[in-house]
Amino acid sequence: GVRADLPQGKVSRETLMAIIPFGGYVKSFAVTGSELRAILEHAFGKLPQESGGFPQVSGMVIELSPEAPVGEKVLSVAVNGRPLAETAVYSPAVNDFLAQGGDGYPFLAAKKPAQAWMTAEEAFTRHLRGTTAFPVSGGRIIKAFPK
Repeated sequence: GVRADLPQGKVSRETLMAIIPFGGYVKSFAVTGSELRAILEHAFGKLPQESGGFPQVSGMVIELSPEAPVGEKVLSVAVNGRPLAETAVYSPAVNDFLAQGGDGYPFLAAKKPAQAWMTAEEAFTRHLRGTTAFPVSGGRIIKAFPK
């Protein structure tokens, strides 16, 4: 649901609404490592072309090969600094648009959310204020295009 860049300096409510215009709630659900890998393969499946379904992640380091065939683009995934374990259970958090199958994630709609946290606006506001919205750790897609 992120639709604008975060400018430097103070953030007004108007700016916040430009960044996260759709509202909705943050929901989490349980998935296995192999399901999480499939979600990521779907998320990055259109690379090297741009896609609105490209995920904003935290707590994961993902190595990708954008030119690889669909289903083979994700080379490696680390969650909280540890390699993705295919049988481990993870609890990703997504906005309710994705949880309902939006952006081509119909398999998420089949999952029953384990928890609804708060609105996306509230979570983002808490993050900006430096408070914890829900369990999240650092890390991003930092090695997206290996050499």
